[in-house]
Amino acid sequence: MTIPASAIDPQVRRQAIYWYVLLSSGEATEAERSDCEHWRSAHPQHADAWARLDAVRGNLLSSVAGAPSSIAIPTLTALGAKRRSVVKGMMWLALGAGGSALMWREQPWQTYLADFKTGRGEQREFKLADGSLVILNTATQVNQHYDSNVRRLQLLHGEIIIQTGKLETEARSFEVLTRHGRIKALGTRFIVRDMESHTQVTVLEHAVEITPQDSTATLQLNAGQQIRFDKQATNSPETMAPNAEAWAQGSLVVNDWSLSKVIAELARYRTGVLRCSPAASAIRVSGVFPLKDTDRALAILVGRFPIRLASMSRYWVSVEPTE
Repeated sequence: MTIPASAIDPQVRRQAIYWYVLLSSGEATEAERSDCEHWRSAHPQHADAWARLDAVRGNLLSSVAGAPSSIAIPTLTALGAKRRSVVKGMMWLALGAGGSALMWREQPWQTYLADFKTGRGEQREFKLADGSLVILNTATQVNQHYDSNVRRLQLLHGEIIIQTGKLETEARSFEVLTRHGRIKALGTRFIVRDMESHTQVTVLEHAVEITPQDSTATLQLNAGQQIRFDKQATNSPETMAPNAEAWAQGSLVVNDWSLSKVIAELARYRTGVLRCSPAASAIRVSGVFPLKDTDRALAILVGRFPIRLASMSRYWVSVEPTE
């Protein structure tokens, strides 16, 4: 029986889109193809989400003949070009046909075409042309735009640490754009995390200026502070969390967190669905957990707290209280 679209977990939809774009690119490794097959068979929702994407692709291809020539011709011509170009053409066809706006809202195409990106559980470091350094956390996508006036990064999804370049001759401003507004660096090192409903900024050195998208008010955030803001406003600055950048060294450091929060953080680094049962969510947790081996992190939690893992496979795990 087909699962209603509204019943499919949003996380599952995003994972399906990720796998579909990767396999359609022609750049997937054999290991990635095998992981995708395991993911698809791990739960009925996975298989159904994949089938829906396949149906959308079929509808898009069948609608090429009826699409405007400015959309259809480049898409068909791209069939002999690189797979990345094909995927990009399909993106524009989807928008023109109006049949997959949901895909665009969930950002699979920006993810695939981003200038800098990491997969789930991956972290990477890039040195930019001006000497600035950017470290990408798990499942992060960033675009870059440098011109004669500004150095700009656009954080599409995920989390980054930025160390701005310190060239004495550099007069261009450095800023990070998110879906919620702008962060202007004032000679600094800072963290930006997209949390979908808001952006979180943590300043490690010096200061930044924050301007929400729909506001003219600017707030200066100094070293040792963090803040959250949405499109309309910022909240009040707070003292930054200890070990805020520990993830860059591969560790999750927690102090009196709820188990549900710990599991949500570990889920960012793990393929598949990782959930915490409401019955176990209030357990308080402190400790250091490895981010590059979430199986080990879960084993540590099971060894220290009255919880167990209920799983259909590695790709569908629920943390439950012991009876």
